[in-house]
Amino acid sequence: MERIQFSVVIPLYNKQESVERTLRSVLHQTYPHFEIIVVDDGSTDGSADVVCSIKDDRLRIVRKANGGVSSARNRGIEEAQYEHIAFLDADDVWEPFYLEEQSKMIQDFPEADMWALGWGYMQDGKKKILQHQPADYRGYIENYWTQRHGTNIFFVCVCVCRRSALLAIGGYDERIAYGEDLDVSYRLLLQGKAAFNSKVCGMYYVQDSENRAMNKSIPLDKFLPYYIDKYEEARQHNAVFRKFIDRVVMGMMEPYIYANTNDEIVKKILSKLELTRKDKFNVAHPHIYRCFTLLYQPLLWLKHLW
Repeated sequence: MERIQFSVVIPLYNKQESVERTLRSVLHQTYPHFEIIVVDDGSTDGSADVVCSIKDDRLRIVRKANGGVSSARNRGIEEAQYEHIAFLDADDVWEPFYLEEQSKMIQDFPEADMWALGWGYMQDGKKKILQHQPADYRGYIENYWTQRHGTNIFFVCVCVCRRSALLAIGGYDERIAYGEDLDVSYRLLLQGKAAFNSKVCGMYYVQDSENRAMNKSIPLDKFLPYYIDKYEEARQHNAVFRKFIDRVVMGMMEPYIYANTNDEIVKKILSKLELTRKDKFNVAHPHIYRCFTLLYQPLLWLKHLW
């Protein structure tokens, strides 16, 4: 069997304090057959200097004007030498066996276009492994749109994708800065197969690193829900997917509903969704629903203690 080679694509923007740890987690992989492409997306701190200080023939840096994480990943896809592309953000870390486990996944599930392992969180150096659904599972994902997940099992930093499949769907949507990885995984799942291994935790999302995108307020025109129309054909011809994506978008829209249900952009997005009775109540009475959700969490905690 032909040896699998990986192109590891790391978008970089102002991660001076974190990027070396991230790169070391790749360079210390037990599986040595890879290249690393760091795409510096116009960093204004010393991030690029940190990358250049690490001497390894497998590592190279590509510089571009700032255009956002989607454009940086697309540039990495263009620069990649190999068919199997592994994505990692510049402040997250892989376990040393990550690429080795992914090479086994690719060999065992060759019909897939995307392969993922379990993942967890890291804060203050402490690791927490998430319990993913389907649990204790290793294989092709057959009914993603109807399965209970709890967490996003195709999180970008724990996914390997075929380069040809990414190019076939047009890569990352450069209009989207938040939820862009979900968009890619949904489009890949609509076009082909994917495999998942919940038995192995391959990476950790570092919650306390600098310049975290999700710590910022999200403008709607940079967020996935704003572009719900891109799924219109799939929503028309696949009722199961329509129900799934509408629930995802509704969940993403809740903070904007609480803030201002009369906003014309918010109303326009909501008008395109098939709302449940609960959703309609949420939209009509956002503050009541907000109070209910705030009270519900302590009740769950008290039930757990009891």
